Amino acid sequence: MKYLKHSKLFSTILTVLLVFSVLIIGCTPARRPIVENNNQPNTTMRTPITTPAPRTTETPNRVDNRANTTERDERIATELEKINGVQNAYVLTNDSTAYVGLGLDPNIESARTITIKDDAIAKVKSVDTSVRTVYVSSDIDVVGRFRGYIQDIRGGRPISGFINEIEEMFRRTVPRT
Repeated sequence: MKYLKHSKLFSTILTVLLVFSVLIIGCTPARRPIVENNNQPNTTMRTPITTPAPRTTETPNRVDNRANTTERDERIATELEKINGVQNAYVLTNDSTAYVGLGLDPNIESARTITIKDDAIAKVKSVDTSVRTVYVSSDIDVVGRFRGYIQDIRGGRPISGFINEIEEMFRRTVPRT
């Protein structure tokens, strides 16, 4: 019995030692071969210094043409204000489309409003022959919002930020060409 007791103790100690040795050997980092440094001369390629090409614009006529279109818009608005019954005219052109807000005399009859809008379309196309589509509104709310957009654009905000809103605002009124 004594022999059995010693062998059980011996096997337990042997098992514990075996487990510890496996853990110690298994948890050490793997040894990797050391790469020898080949002492070669520095062969880095140097790129020659070049002078940069002058900057060109990607779309040549779009860089600073807002000043030109502002003059164009004001010229059209001045001509529209000469129409009998028009107190104020607000114009914004974008490519071949003109958006026109008309502040009409409050005493104008509604039947005369249609004639004034037709006259405005003809006047816009005669002043600027590149305009193909003209949106005209004489609604007080639309004209007020439109005037605010024009002031923001002339204040330096890009037209691209407003064009979708302006198109949607005038979409309610059918374009008349």
